[in-house]
Amino acid sequence: MSTTPAAKPDSKTSMPSLWGMFAVFFRTGLLTFGGGYSILPVLHYELVDKRHWLSELAFTDIISRATAIPGAISVSAAFLCGRLLRGKKGSAAAVLGMTIPSITTMIIIAAFLFDYAQHPPVQRFMKGAAAAVTAQITYGVWLYARSAVRSIWVILAAVPLFAGVAFLGVHPLLVVAASLLVGGPLVYRKAQLKAAHSFGAHSPAVPSPGDQSPESEYSKLME
Repeated sequence: MSTTPAAKPDSKTSMPSLWGMFAVFFRTGLLTFGGGYSILPVLHYELVDKRHWLSELAFTDIISRATAIPGAISVSAAFLCGRLLRGKKGSAAAVLGMTIPSITTMIIIAAFLFDYAQHPPVQRFMKGAAAAVTAQITYGVWLYARSAVRSIWVILAAVPLFAGVAFLGVHPLLVVAASLLVGGPLVYRKAQLKAAHSFGAHSPAVPSPGDQSPESEYSKLME
C-alpha cells in the first residue's frame, strides 16, 4: 500500500454529528438503487467531495476493507466510515441510516408490489433502473480503480487475477485468499521497515507528521 500521506479532513470542516451521519447514510440508502458497488459514487460524493469528512485515500481503504468483509458492502462501508469518524456510536448511526431504508423498502415491495411486477409501467421502470445501476456500477469501479492503482505492481497483480475470475472460472474467494496470503506478509514487512526507519530518524514517542499514512488512520478501528 502506498506510503503517501493521507490528507486529513479540511480543518474548516467540523466532524459530523451522529444525527448528521445518520441523515447522510439514510439518504444514501434511500436514493441508491442496486446496492453493492452502485452505492460507491454516492458515498464518494457525500463523504469526500461535498463534506470532506474523508480523504481520497481513506475512502479507498475503507472500500477495500468493506469488500473483504462478508456481507453487504454498503453496510460494511457504513460501519467502517462511522467507526473512523465517530467511534462506536458513529458506526451504529451510519449502519442504522444505511439499513433502515433498505429494510423498509423490502417490506413494502414484499407486501404490496409483487402483484404488480408484470405490469408494463413497472417493467419499464425496472429496465430504466437497470440501466442507471449499470452506469453507477461502472463509474464506481472506475472511481475505486483510479485511487487504488497506486503502482505498476498493483496492475501486474490485478490483470492475471481478473483474467482468472472472468475467463478461467476461478472462484473469487480463491483470489481473495491468494491476495491475503501474498499481500499480507508484504504489507507486514513494509510496516516493519517503516517502523525501523522512523525509530532511527525520530524519537519513538514523537512520530513525525510526515510519516502518517492511510494505515495510521485505521489504528483506531482496531481499538
